[in-house]
Amino acid sequence: MIQSLAEALDYANEIGNMNIGTLLDYRWFWAMNHPIQEIYKYGPLVSHIHMDNPATEFPRRVVPKLDDGHDYSPFISAIKEIHYDGIISIEANTFTDYEREMKQCLDFFRYYGIIPARNNK
Repeated sequence: MIQSLAEALDYANEIGNMNIGTLLDYRWFWAMNHPIQEIYKYGPLVSHIHMDNPATEFPRRVVPKLDDGHDYSPFISAIKEIHYDGIISIEANTFTDYEREMKQCLDFFRYYGIIPARNNK
């Protein structure tokens, strides 16, 4: 199991294939206390991001919201600074009011200036 961006790069180097992207799951990145600097260093390797509120107890995964008490700013700043333009999947599995919570999640992304690719043309 590959558990860090550095390990993914090492693996790509080991097999001699740099045509490999990696998933950055924000929950586990945060839970394992990976330094945000790894995103700057290994950002070009990231091809997909999963997000939920990492402060909720696993396996409960809820959508990120502006008022959920977690500071997403360092992470969002990092992915914006490396010009990440890949997929960001909301990896939530627990909803009280799906429609309202998804609207809050879209508000979250709008607040940080992240818009869907289909609206960015």
